[in-house]
Amino acid sequence: MLKPRERLRADSALFLLALLATPIVAPPPGRADPVESWREEWEVAEGFALDIDTEGYRFPTSVAFVPRPGKAPKDPLYFVSELRGTLKVVANDRSVHTFAKDFFHLRLPYELPNMRAEIGIGAVCLDPEHGYVFASFAYQDDQGQLHNDIIRFETKPGTFALTPSDSVRFTDIFDEFPSSRSHQIGHMVVRDGTLFVAVGDALQSSAGRAIDSVLGKVLRMTFDGQPVRDNPFYSGARPPRPRDYVWAYGLRNPFGLVEANGRLYTAENGPSVDRFLRIERGLDHGYDGSDWSIGTNALAVFAPAVGPAQTAWVPQSYDALPPEHRNAFYVTFGGSVTTPAGPGLRGERSVVKLAYDAAADRPKRTAEPVLRYRGERLQMPVGVAAGPDGLYVAPLFDVRGESSAILRLSYDPSRDHPFRIDRDDSPAVLLAANGCNGCHASYEGQTSIGPSLDPPTLVARVAEELGSDSYRRSLEQIDALTDEPYASFRDARKQVLAAEGKERVRLWLKYRILEPRFDTSVSLMPNQGVSEVQAARLADYFVEQGWGRAGLPGSNDGMVAKVRALFPAPRYRHFVFALMIGLALGYGFAWGTRK
Repeated sequence: MLKPRERLRADSALFLLALLATPIVAPPPGRADPVESWREEWEVAEGFALDIDTEGYRFPTSVAFVPRPGKAPKDPLYFVSELRGTLKVVANDRSVHTFAKDFFHLRLPYELPNMRAEIGIGAVCLDPEHGYVFASFAYQDDQGQLHNDIIRFETKPGTFALTPSDSVRFTDIFDEFPSSRSHQIGHMVVRDGTLFVAVGDALQSSAGRAIDSVLGKVLRMTFDGQPVRDNPFYSGARPPRPRDYVWAYGLRNPFGLVEANGRLYTAENGPSVDRFLRIERGLDHGYDGSDWSIGTNALAVFAPAVGPAQTAWVPQSYDALPPEHRNAFYVTFGGSVTTPAGPGLRGERSVVKLAYDAAADRPKRTAEPVLRYRGERLQMPVGVAAGPDGLYVAPLFDVRGESSAILRLSYDPSRDHPFRIDRDDSPAVLLAANGCNGCHASYEGQTSIGPSLDPPTLVARVAEELGSDSYRRSLEQIDALTDEPYASFRDARKQVLAAEGKERVRLWLKYRILEPRFDTSVSLMPNQGVSEVQAARLADYFVEQGWGRAGLPGSNDGMVAKVRALFPAPRYRHFVFALMIGLALGYGFAWGTRK
């Protein structure tokens, strides 16, 4: 046995080894663990609260509520489609069940966020009268070719069920028109005992205006997958021809199909501009491959493109929201998997409200966000539906931990969400709100009117200019001016000259953002009315992000960032694992030193 003194030495060595073997895994400043603080990644409109309703999903794409659910705990409440081929159903007690899976073939050598992996189930749609559950999807045939399809599952009429009793596929409708990695089949609407289906153009812009193609169309069929006799181009041919199904054409990617007040509407993805439009029977909606044509017949356009997906209609009778939030379409703007991670800078990665004048059949005002992503990771809200107590939103990527969730956005002014859209003064939002990205490049090498706002490039350029003799001489000329804004910023210019290094750059950026002409008589940059607090926040952002990475003296931030990039984002569970390994190594060392 070890003597007390020897035991103390061994225990001390064990503890020291455990500490040495345990990495520092606390989240870096400003990056909280998403498992603990997922709410901080979202901001909401005034009066709204945000909760996780259910979770455990992988790439959810749409949500569909049972109109009149049963009252039993296990009666279905809503359905969720997952991109990779699973339909899930959520019961009244919020238990999540697999309704159907593996009903089509899809084997991809890549995964999201690779844009070639945007393939699978597009949407789920319900017919309560017959208990039908429709799912639209793209699949691969035996040769690996992509095709669109629809499957109809049968369940209990009225209240549905947790599992289907039978199913039928509508493969023949789409078989001769291959789909593609994008612009596949999308959302569906049940109306007047028929099924309307939105189908993308499979990246073939000419197909949308070709009547004898099912691509780039809104199709109408019976619940058995047959054309309807009063369709505008019905021919009565046997077997049916593609034109027999066409309800409207000239579309590109009408993914957000929805019914409101007995009419069809869609939010459609365009090349660089998106549109919201009313779908008219037999009408050519004009898309010919150009951005100009995507505006044809549009009730609203969204520029630049924001990637609209599922759309929900909230009528005047919907009492889960106050009157000012009714009579409105709610559209998910997911953006693109190819854009950088982080908050949406141009309106994407949000759920927006498009207030609508039903009598005039046109929008009342510009779309405004009610939910917006503000986190640092890649996220895309793509599904939205009006539930019994609020809007239910499906973000495509994980919300906390390693799975996604269905978020419930409810109106509850008594609950204060930590971040409000109308109070957001984060740097990314300030840059977007003030139009900075319209004139300035956001990264080095991007074409722009003004200088690049890439932080290292910007900070290095400003530091060099402020240290030059020519800058000091220019201030002597500005100080001689007595008109505004030069007179009011004389002390500000003195502060910049008196400061050094990082603080000098910070002050200059702050005053330049506050008043672009504070130290120059010529500036194309307008005064945007930014507050002093907002200007200081932007200046802090540029300096902290750029100083070390620019290689300027007095900072090793660049090296720290490079080392940190080699490791995954730390989580608390990593600390537990590392501590266990450290303790094991320590005990092993102590045991080996015993005699």
